[in-house]
Amino acid sequence: MKLLFVCTRNVARSPMAESLLGEMLREQGRHEARSVGTASDASRRLTTRDVAWADVVAVMDDAHRALIEASWPTHVHKVQVLGVLDEYDPDEPELRGVLAPKIRELIERVEVAESGAAPTHLAIDVEGDEGSVRANDTVARPAVTRLVASPGT
Repeated sequence: MKLLFVCTRNVARSPMAESLLGEMLREQGRHEARSVGTASDASRRLTTRDVAWADVVAVMDDAHRALIEASWPTHVHKVQVLGVLDEYDPDEPELRGVLAPKIRELIERVEVAESGAAPTHLAIDVEGDEGSVRANDTVARPAVTRLVASPGT
């Protein structure tokens, strides 16, 4: 599975998410990850090629999702909103703490999608054409998800 992490400047959030995914799946080698930013001064800027390459596009906030929806509407079904605000410096320990549970949930979600099995439990909110689903509900394959880390997870 190819995962693309998207933040604004590709300085803190998306590179940290890419790094965490690599740490968590170091021995599996089944997933590829990249990180990009949406701003014109991003260290690596989001392109059509990136969006087309990815199986999953994990964006940090709703503004990134909206940009992808406006620029690449045929790829919006790949988007998952992690819900991580742009208030962290690179390598800030709190950023790792916020991202780690969201990346673990993303891994679970991706592996469930790859296996084709229906999950029994995911801590996510899902937004889509059919309304909303809350934590503890079973979800097959929603188009857009918002991963939510509960306190203590």
